[in-house]
Amino acid sequence: MKLYIESSGKVFDLTDAATGITWESTYRSGAARLEVTVLGGGFSPGDLITFEQDGQQAFSGRVFSIRREGAGTVRLTAYDQLRYLKAQDVIFRKGMTLEALLAQGCMALGLRLGECASTGFPLPDKTFDNKVWLDVLYDSIQELKRLTGAEYCLYDDFGAIRLALLQDLRQPIILGEGSLITGYSQEESLENAANRIKLVQPGNGALLYEDNASMKNWGVLQHLEKLDGGENQAQADQLGKSLLQEKNRVGKTLSLSCLGDLRVRGGRGVRVVLPDLSLDGWMVVDRVRHTIRHGDHTMEVELVGGAQ
Repeated sequence: MKLYIESSGKVFDLTDAATGITWESTYRSGAARLEVTVLGGGFSPGDLITFEQDGQQAFSGRVFSIRREGAGTVRLTAYDQLRYLKAQDVIFRKGMTLEALLAQGCMALGLRLGECASTGFPLPDKTFDNKVWLDVLYDSIQELKRLTGAEYCLYDDFGAIRLALLQDLRQPIILGEGSLITGYSQEESLENAANRIKLVQPGNGALLYEDNASMKNWGVLQHLEKLDGGENQAQADQLGKSLLQEKNRVGKTLSLSCLGDLRVRGGRGVRVVLPDLSLDGWMVVDRVRHTIRHGDHTMEVELVGGAQ
């Protein structure tokens, strides 16, 4: 393990001083977070901290909070660059692809942009007034998925913001009985399901997309979206059909307790094999929390859906 912090123009090695590390990353919920408990002090908010293990560059970000505890113990909480995309702005998306929108946001906020996938698909024109950059980017990713079927992941790669196809982030890892997993639970839910989609178009009434079979089995679960007029009729129709396909299903989440592997990160695809659940296939890491203490490395993993 290697843990360094740059403070007041000097670099300090915290590897031996750290008594505990937790690193959490997500698929669609913002910045990765690193919490480090160390013996010592003299640090300041804004200090740059990096974490590596087993030759893998795991985290690079800045300290946002410092908690000083008893016996000279300090707890540092740092976030990667996605934290700065929480800035509010007036955002104009006109004739732009997703990658162009991301480049615009990084330039506006002084963030380092890494390698990005080329979507090649101009999104419908929209203006976002007093909106958070990260929310606009996540919404644009979902919009692109509904229009084209392609799903992308936005993440910070050790100090460089990247955009990649979800399927390109699959890892050569199997999580299953006898392979890292020490415990698991599965939940099925209709909480986020919808079998009727209602799209409201300015000056053009409403469009309905529904599934009679699931409405009979579950009751009517309606999802409403207001369009701002940037979509043409074909795009609005595609959005409605895609939303129904996306939401007209029982939601399934799988939670795992595992031995740690830093390749398991938010947005990555991993193969899960659990015969008791008749499960053998690719799933996406929605959230993972790595805990490293006294040489032990464990992780709590939440997975969703299947990697496309």
